[in-house]
Amino acid sequence: MSEPDAATETNRILMMIWTEMKALNGRIDQTNARLDATNARLDATNARLEAGFREMREEFDAKIDDLRRQMVEADMRVATAVAELAADVRALTRHLREGRPQLVAHEERITKLEARVDALENKQAGG
Repeated sequence: MSEPDAATETNRILMMIWTEMKALNGRIDQTNARLDATNARLDATNARLEAGFREMREEFDAKIDDLRRQMVEADMRVATAVAELAADVRALTRHLREGRPQLVAHEERITKLEARVDALENKQAGG
């Protein structure tokens, strides 16, 4: 092969490589365009997800706040009821203590009356 033939062959090979590179560049541009479109869709999806999560978080926070408020109100009602019950128990205890001496006195009177009845019955039976 002569020098001009080698140069021509080299030029032909370089032209083929250049043609392939142009085609490859075109495919790379298409791939980049598809990647850009995919990234745009992903960004939009992420934005929707973030908005949805933010909305859910706000809703959960509101529900938790409502639940806390309801629990505080319920605790207040229970505390009030317990305080009232304690007062009632104290009053009942006081009444029982106050009534205890009367009960003992009544029991003593009943015991004495039973003894008198027994004595009377024995007297009638013997007499």
